[in-house]
Amino acid sequence: MKKRFVFVVGFLLVLGLVAYGSLAADTPLRTPSHILDKFQHMGAYGLLMLMALAATRGRSRLALGLGLVAMGVVMELLQGWGTAGREASWLDMLANGVGVALGAWCYQYLRQRFGSSAS
Repeated sequence: MKKRFVFVVGFLLVLGLVAYGSLAADTPLRTPSHILDKFQHMGAYGLLMLMALAATRGRSRLALGLGLVAMGVVMELLQGWGTAGREASWLDMLANGVGVALGAWCYQYLRQRFGSSAS
């Protein structure tokens, strides 16, 4: 139960950071490199998926994955519609989705490698 609480809190913290980083007009995390930006998207959404699966002990994988992909799409659209100095990007949406898939893969790998004690 204690580990699960840590994963839930961790997920919520990462979720807040991703939302802030996605919607703030200027953040210290913004990078001038186009490629580095995509890795940031993949890493952030991968960590979100990993934390979400750990918090739920792997339940509802499809729903969590689709929810996070939808969140990534909505965040990008909001950037294009209302955040000064930002624009929506299909490549960012794709990177978010790849990150979600990588997070799910990492969770599965850790479960197989370390057993159920990983969650």
